[in-house]
Amino acid sequence: MKPYLLSEEMLGQITSLLDQARPEQLVLKAPALALLRSTLSGDSFVPMIYVGIHGGHIQGATGNCEMRLVGGDYDTEGSAASERRYLKAFHSAAITVEHQVLADPKMCKALFEDALGDASIPDDQPAKGIAP
Repeated sequence: MKPYLLSEEMLGQITSLLDQARPEQLVLKAPALALLRSTLSGDSFVPMIYVGIHGGHIQGATGNCEMRLVGGDYDTEGSAASERRYLKAFHSAAITVEHQVLADPKMCKALFEDALGDASIPDDQPAKGIAP
């Protein structure tokens, strides 16, 4: 049951805050928050992110909730030593960059529908950016 005394904007803000919490925080330390999160987002909530790439570089990202995004480029040839990080988990060097993610659930949903849907566009159609 949704709390109807809150505006849609307030519900969105609460949902966003709950979605940023780690699962162990919600389950172990605050079971009431886990229940509230389930009520607001639904048990089937899945974080989604659309990443725009051009020329092998991340140009932007849009998610259905706030999140952090780090891109790792394993082609380190010709890079300065100061640009490279050693990733212990992969036993590999990479050039890493943190990117800002626009939290816009409606835009993210539209991007997913367009990207994974059946719509096709002619090869000679130029990119137009964000539709009004």
